Amino acid sequence: MTTRPLLVLAVSPGSTSIRIALYRDERLEAEQEIRLLPKYSSGGPTAGEFRDRLAAIHGFLEQHDVRVTELDAVVGRGGLLRPIEGGV
Repeated sequence: MTTRPLLVLAVSPGSTSIRIALYRDERLEAEQEIRLLPKYSSGGPTAGEFRDRLAAIHGFLEQHDVRVTELDAVVGRGGLLRPIEGGV
């Protein structure tokens, strides 16, 4: 029995960019750093910035012919949460 490789999207958001990588199992398939103009008001990200970032991620997936429904896992680093325990 053969199993298909797992398709994993890794996202590392930064203050002015997003680093995105696509893996099939442990093999790096594609990676890109997308620079964004910050749209901060009152010290925090706006809804518009969230939409821009999400659109950039969807564009990356489209560029590599990947549908969101094909992803087996999405992993992220950072964000607006307080420090939490890692693990799966």
